[in-house]
Amino acid sequence: MKRNFDRSLRAVLELEGKLSTDQNDPGNANGGFTVWGLSSRYNPEVTRDMSIEQAAAIYKSKYWSKQCDELPFPLDLIVFDMAVNPIKGGLKTIVGDDFRAWLDQFTWQDLLLQRMQKYQKYSDERYKHGHLNRCLRLYQMIMDW
Repeated sequence: MKRNFDRSLRAVLELEGKLSTDQNDPGNANGGFTVWGLSSRYNPEVTRDMSIEQAAAIYKSKYWSKQCDELPFPLDLIVFDMAVNPIKGGLKTIVGDDFRAWLDQFTWQDLLLQRMQKYQKYSDERYKHGHLNRCLRLYQMIMDW
């Protein structure tokens, strides 16, 4: 939901951290870096000293989709986080072409579990634990919301 963007952003920022220069991370390849979870490789406007407010503007315009505005909590947060930290094939590989039809049959918990299955299958070994832990932390954030 629209009103959940700020709170969802805080959750994602907590999961992402401030600065990463890990050159094994595909988002940081060729001397790139990630700040506030935004990769300089995919977001050339990102700078090492950018403020949270600048990061929020990028997240709002590039990652918080119209779909997030229309989804109830916690699906809005999960879909947002999946845009920020995507899995191979993205959301569509889990829900297919009709997200609304998928929602008639499954829950937000199913989405998190299926995301974990994708991470288990496709994540680089050095990041697999972190990806799975991200889903578990997101689950806990949702339960504490």
